[in-house]
Amino acid sequence: MNSLRFPAAVMNNPDIYPKIRTFRVSLDRKLHIEKHERYKGARGTHGFTQPGIYFYEVILSLKVVTPLQLNSIVLEIGIARKSAIDKKKYIEGQQYAYSMIAFYHPACDAACVHVVRDRKVIFHKTLMKNKVDEECRLVLGFLLNTDTGTWEIYDIEKDVRLCVVRDVNCDEPLFPVISGYNPSEVQATATFGSGH
Repeated sequence: MNSLRFPAAVMNNPDIYPKIRTFRVSLDRKLHIEKHERYKGARGTHGFTQPGIYFYEVILSLKVVTPLQLNSIVLEIGIARKSAIDKKKYIEGQQYAYSMIAFYHPACDAACVHVVRDRKVIFHKTLMKNKVDEECRLVLGFLLNTDTGTWEIYDIEKDVRLCVVRDVNCDEPLFPVISGYNPSEVQATATFGSGH
């Protein structure tokens, strides 16, 4: 577990920290891309199952190549049941799917991330202005507690919890997913950390 940087709120919680199963996220695009007709991303090869508390880390690096157009999605990181993954090009808004989307937000004239639950924005953050060569780096930690049905998202470098998604249905395995969009507008790199 030492290779991951756990947020203080997680490490200092005796009900959670000793029970965490760090999770090596292996994405198997070659095996699963042929099966996906609509969803353009990759899903993890193993799902998160009950009971369990799982933590994984994603390091994001983004750079604007050309200004983003209206409705441009940059990337999506989430968890979903297998049955929810291939219904659209993205999982946001699908039943039994939970995600964070990076997109062009005209009101901010920037690339922003948001998390929506039940048609309400529960988290919004500006990442970088919509200008050529703008860059950002973000280290995110994801804590899924299948016992309580919560998915927590942390900014690891600032040691801050960004949001909590509640009422996550964990009756069936949830798979980590990631997808990049519009590479001609934004270069996006995601590196997964694991506890191994």
